[in-house]
Amino acid sequence: MSQPMTRRQWLGGAAAAGATFTIVPRHVLGGANHTAPNDKLALAGIGLGGIGKAVYHPWNFRGWWDFGTGSLGDMGCHHANTPFRALRLTHPVSVSAMSTKAMAETAPLASIVTYEFPAREDMPPLRVVWYDGGLKPLSPRPGFPLGGSGEMYIGDEGFMIGPRVYPEERAKKFADVPRTLPRRPGNYREWFEACRGGEPAGSHFPVAGLLTEFVLLGNIAIRTGKRLEWDGTAGQFANDAAANQLLHDEYREGWSLEG
Repeated sequence: MSQPMTRRQWLGGAAAAGATFTIVPRHVLGGANHTAPNDKLALAGIGLGGIGKAVYHPWNFRGWWDFGTGSLGDMGCHHANTPFRALRLTHPVSVSAMSTKAMAETAPLASIVTYEFPAREDMPPLRVVWYDGGLKPLSPRPGFPLGGSGEMYIGDEGFMIGPRVYPEERAKKFADVPRTLPRRPGNYREWFEACRGGEPAGSHFPVAGLLTEFVLLGNIAIRTGKRLEWDGTAGQFANDAAANQLLHDEYREGWSLEG
């Protein structure tokens, strides 16, 4: 790339770049010395071009730190989306993790990541725990099946798994809750409307940014094996300088992100 690209320029061209990623054949993503065949495909090499340390793995890229963010990064944003909105979550104040062996190059096979969130408005402090790799929390009721995946909320007077409220007697109180949130036309349509200057997409940057922070902080806790205290305003860990080094990659010559 002849000129460094600012964040604002990158976001401004994100619609075109997104289309480019989907049509570039895998074989153009080479190793560390790979050169894109022409300028129009240069954006396709961002994943390798900025880091350029390892061989690209087309399907299993999720498990390699150079290219992916493990199970937490793959599914965490989807599962955390509703809890973040409903519970008004923003920045956690701490994050810690335990996992199977985490390699320097790859994510672990299974992990448990614990986040502590501060009080929000009229809501008390909250703990969020992520499980993956077949690990599960204890059932809130003996013999109650948890299923393969999903979200569970545990309160003082009951619990929820997905949209279902338990115990059943308590669920009856919420049978006729009115629908007050606006219904959207779907991911593709709302993205298109946002591009044309209409209503922002449902997962716009103020929402998606917090979800991205959530999963990436968890991965740093997995990689360090430490309890980390997060200062969301400063954008850094308050108690671990080494963990702060994992917040940013060192880009190789010719690649930069500025602005």
